[in-house]
Amino acid sequence: MLEVWQNNFPEVAFAASGIFLGEGGTAVPKLLYIGCDRTLAEITAKMLQRRGYDVLCAVGAEEATAAVHLHKPDVVVADFDVGHAEGSTFCGLVKQMAPMRLLFISASQDDEINLLNAGADDWMKKPYKMSVLYARIQALLRMA
Repeated sequence: MLEVWQNNFPEVAFAASGIFLGEGGTAVPKLLYIGCDRTLAEITAKMLQRRGYDVLCAVGAEEATAAVHLHKPDVVVADFDVGHAEGSTFCGLVKQMAPMRLLFISASQDDEINLLNAGADDWMKKPYKMSVLYARIQALLRMA
């Protein structure tokens, strides 16, 4: 019997084996969406789920670090504003935990170079279009 973990969205299951399962039991990409506001993070996660991803939500770096450690997602989308030191530390930490792609979303143009140099695989400026987010996630998955 397969053990299943449920997050805030009842239609999304996480298999204890570390593989997310979609319809028909096929493996689908695992995403961790990190936001600074739980409601907005859950709304964005729901939109990503509708595109066929299995998504976990976290709010802030501490919760996100624990989720990365436990679930080893394929892509981490970090949509929270961080200072240079905190962002660099977070990038380095999650990259050491598991092989994954890391996409940062930030309102500050100054973060782009710092985060890319710290280990982020991609960066987007707020505000952003969901269609661009989908395309960047797909590009990161092709790189994996």
